[in-house]
Amino acid sequence: MRDLAPDPLLGSSAAAWQQLRLLPLKGRAMWYLTLHRWTGDRERAIAEVLPSHLAWMRERQRAGQVLMAGPSPDRELGIIVVGHMSRDAVDDLFRDEPLVAGGFRDYDVIPWEVHHALGVGGFDVPAVTAMLAGEHS
Repeated sequence: MRDLAPDPLLGSSAAAWQQLRLLPLKGRAMWYLTLHRWTGDRERAIAEVLPSHLAWMRERQRAGQVLMAGPSPDRELGIIVVGHMSRDAVDDLFRDEPLVAGGFRDYDVIPWEVHHALGVGGFDVPAVTAMLAGEHS
Protein backbone atom coordinates (compact mmCIF):
# COMPACT_ATOMS: atom_id res chain seq x y z
CA MET A 1 0.00 0.00 0.00
CA ARG A 2 1.22 3.50 -0.80
CA ASP A 3 2.67 5.65 1.93
CA LEU A 4 0.56 8.70 2.79
CA ALA A 5 3.43 11.07 2.08
CA PRO A 6 2.51 14.31 0.29
CA ASP A 7 2.06 14.02 -3.45
CA PRO A 8 2.64 16.97 -5.81
CA LEU A 9 -0.79 16.52 -7.43
CA LEU A 10 -2.97 15.20 -4.61
CA GLY A 11 -1.35 16.83 -1.60
CA SER A 12 -1.23 14.99 1.71
CA SER A 13 -4.91 14.15 2.03
CA ALA A 14 -5.29 10.70 3.56
CA ALA A 15 -8.86 10.61 2.24
CA ALA A 16 -7.65 11.15 -1.33
CA TRP A 17 -5.15 8.31 -1.02
CA GLN A 18 -7.82 6.06 0.47
CA GLN A 19 -10.06 6.80 -2.54
CA LEU A 20 -7.28 6.01 -5.01
CA ARG A 21 -5.99 2.89 -3.27
CA LEU A 22 -5.78 0.00 -5.73
CA LEU A 23 -8.59 -2.49 -5.46
CA PRO A 24 -7.92 -6.18 -6.17
CA LEU A 25 -6.93 -6.66 -9.81
CA LYS A 26 -7.85 -10.35 -10.21
CA GLY A 27 -10.06 -10.78 -13.24
CA ARG A 28 -9.99 -7.09 -14.19
CA ALA A 29 -9.38 -6.01 -17.74
CA MET A 30 -6.26 -3.85 -17.87
CA TRP A 31 -3.82 -2.35 -20.29
CA TYR A 32 -0.33 -3.83 -20.26
CA LEU A 33 3.08 -2.54 -21.20
CA THR A 34 5.11 -5.50 -22.46
CA LEU A 35 8.89 -5.45 -22.80
CA HIS A 36 10.36 -7.97 -25.25
CA ARG A 37 14.03 -8.99 -25.00
CA TRP A 38 16.14 -11.08 -27.36
CA THR A 39 16.80 -14.59 -26.12
CA GLY A 40 17.74 -16.26 -29.40
CA ASP A 41 19.79 -15.53 -32.51
CA ARG A 42 18.75 -11.99 -33.38
CA GLU A 43 20.19 -11.97 -36.90
CA ARG A 44 18.46 -15.24 -37.76
CA ALA A 45 15.19 -13.96 -36.29
CA ILE A 46 15.33 -10.80 -38.39
CA ALA A 47 16.15 -12.75 -41.55
CA GLU A 48 13.58 -15.50 -41.06
CA VAL A 49 10.80 -14.29 -38.78
CA LEU A 50 10.51 -10.50 -39.09
CA PRO A 51 7.95 -10.61 -41.95
CA SER A 52 5.72 -12.95 -39.89
CA HIS A 53 6.14 -10.74 -36.82
CA LEU A 54 5.08 -7.65 -38.79
CA ALA A 55 2.04 -9.47 -40.25
CA TRP A 56 1.09 -10.64 -36.74
CA MET A 57 1.47 -7.08 -35.47
CA ARG A 58 -0.74 -5.66 -38.24
CA GLU A 59 -3.47 -8.26 -37.55
CA ARG A 60 -3.40 -7.59 -33.80
CA GLN A 61 -3.55 -3.81 -34.31
CA ARG A 62 -6.55 -4.16 -36.62
CA ALA A 63 -8.21 -6.34 -33.97
CA GLY A 64 -7.62 -3.61 -31.35
CA GLN A 65 -5.38 -5.83 -29.22
CA VAL A 66 -2.05 -4.11 -29.89
CA LEU A 67 -2.36 -0.38 -29.35
CA MET A 68 1.23 0.80 -29.78
CA ALA A 69 4.49 -0.93 -30.57
CA GLY A 70 8.07 -0.30 -31.55
CA PRO A 71 11.67 -0.98 -30.61
CA SER A 72 13.99 0.92 -28.33
CA PRO A 73 16.50 3.06 -30.27
CA ASP A 74 19.23 0.41 -29.89
CA ARG A 75 16.80 -2.32 -31.07
CA GLU A 76 17.54 -4.40 -27.95
CA LEU A 77 14.05 -4.05 -26.55
CA GLY A 78 10.65 -4.34 -28.20
CA ILE A 79 7.88 -2.39 -26.47
CA ILE A 80 4.25 -3.30 -27.05
CA VAL A 81 1.18 -1.83 -25.35
CA VAL A 82 -1.77 -4.21 -25.49
CA GLY A 83 -5.42 -3.34 -25.12
CA HIS A 84 -8.03 -3.76 -22.49
CA MET A 85 -7.81 -7.47 -21.57
CA SER A 86 -7.07 -9.85 -18.72
CA ARG A 87 -3.54 -10.90 -17.76
CA ASP A 88 -4.21 -14.43 -19.02
CA ALA A 89 -5.30 -13.01 -22.37
CA VAL A 90 -1.90 -11.26 -22.68
CA ASP A 91 -0.10 -14.60 -22.48
CA ASP A 92 -2.58 -16.13 -24.91
CA LEU A 93 -1.94 -13.25 -27.30
CA PHE A 94 1.86 -13.53 -27.21
CA ARG A 95 1.91 -17.33 -27.32
CA ASP A 96 1.38 -17.00 -31.11
CA GLU A 97 3.65 -14.00 -31.68
CA PRO A 98 6.29 -15.33 -34.12
CA LEU A 99 9.40 -14.04 -32.30
CA VAL A 100 8.17 -15.40 -28.96
CA ALA A 101 6.84 -18.66 -30.44
CA GLY A 102 10.13 -19.18 -32.29
CA GLY A 103 12.17 -18.80 -29.09
CA PHE A 104 13.84 -15.58 -30.21
CA ARG A 105 12.24 -13.31 -27.62
CA ASP A 106 10.85 -13.44 -24.12
CA TYR A 107 8.74 -10.74 -22.54
CA ASP A 108 7.89 -9.07 -19.25
CA VAL A 109 4.39 -7.81 -18.56
CA ILE A 110 3.64 -4.66 -16.59
CA PRO A 111 -0.04 -4.13 -15.68
CA TRP A 112 -1.07 -0.55 -16.37
CA GLU A 113 -4.14 1.31 -15.18
CA VAL A 114 -4.35 3.99 -17.85
CA HIS A 115 -6.13 7.04 -16.45
CA HIS A 116 -4.86 9.61 -18.96
CA ALA A 117 -4.17 9.33 -22.68
CA LEU A 118 -3.66 12.07 -25.23
CA GLY A 119 -5.22 14.69 -22.98
CA VAL A 120 -8.28 12.59 -22.15
CA GLY A 121 -8.92 11.37 -18.62
CA GLY A 122 -9.47 12.49 -15.07
CA PHE A 123 -7.11 15.19 -13.89
CA ASP A 124 -8.46 15.71 -10.38
CA VAL A 125 -9.23 13.44 -7.43
CA PRO A 126 -13.04 13.34 -7.93
CA ALA A 127 -12.66 12.42 -11.63
CA VAL A 128 -10.15 9.63 -10.97
CA THR A 129 -12.25 8.36 -8.05
CA ALA A 130 -15.31 8.24 -10.31
CA MET A 131 -13.35 6.35 -12.99
CA LEU A 132 -12.21 3.77 -10.45
CA ALA A 133 -15.72 3.44 -8.98
CA GLY A 134 -17.11 2.85 -12.47
CA GLU A 135 -14.53 0.12 -13.17
CA HIS A 136 -15.36 -1.72 -9.97
CA SER A 137 -19.14 -1.50 -9.92
